[in-house]
Amino acid sequence: MKEVPVFSTKPFLTTAICDGNLPVPQDNGILIRVMVASSKPKDYKHLYATGVSINSGDDIAGYVHGLGKMAALGNEFKIGDRVAASHPMMAPGGTSAEYAVAPTETTLLIPDGIDFESATKIPLTTLAAILALFRRQSLLPPWMKRSPNAPLMPLIIYGASSALRTYASLLVESTCYVKKLLDSKLGDASWITISQILSPGGTVSTENYDESKIPADINISYSFVGSAHFGAFKPSMPRQPQDAKNTAADIDFAYVMFR
Repeated sequence: MKEVPVFSTKPFLTTAICDGNLPVPQDNGILIRVMVASSKPKDYKHLYATGVSINSGDDIAGYVHGLGKMAALGNEFKIGDRVAASHPMMAPGGTSAEYAVAPTETTLLIPDGIDFESATKIPLTTLAAILALFRRQSLLPPWMKRSPNAPLMPLIIYGASSALRTYASLLVESTCYVKKLLDSKLGDASWITISQILSPGGTVSTENYDESKIPADINISYSFVGSAHFGAFKPSMPRQPQDAKNTAADIDFAYVMFR
């Protein structure tokens, strides 16, 4: 098969169309014939920083071409199904190729009426949103009803017009938009500003690590999309989750959410 790895050459990254071996899915994995693969900045930024050269694509839509042993026993997917999936970051069998692999936990059947181009946008943004909202912020997932007697829980989604925040907005019952209360010309329209207007004990979910301007009485929650694949943060990451056992359950949560 043909694949397009990214080479971490300096000063500029390079790519090339190469011959590669057909990837083999793990027991709970799926071999997918790629129809559309989306590319994002993370696909090259990590490689440039680490010096690694790899087929780094992770978001995919296509047809089921093969099934791992456990995936076949599950009878959830069959050869020829249209699927979209998230491939584990920095793992073999990336999506910039004719064929790629993905675990069943982060693979979904594409509904009728949705084309491959649209479907390939779903996996990464959905994972990023659900992990931040329902795992790190502990909001109730969509299939659970909030008690009418429960106290109100305000939620601010900063930058709700972006792709990720739009998904997050769709996943929660209601959203407060505070952009209109801020003056971007003064440089104060940022997630740091949001943290400074929260009540003590509030929580900010972010992927940034600059904590110097965050009030000391505000909790900071970090998310890592890869926890849906690995059940943990990478050991090299500067911030680790406080509850490793809870993070391990991200795999099961992603499986349910993708259904």
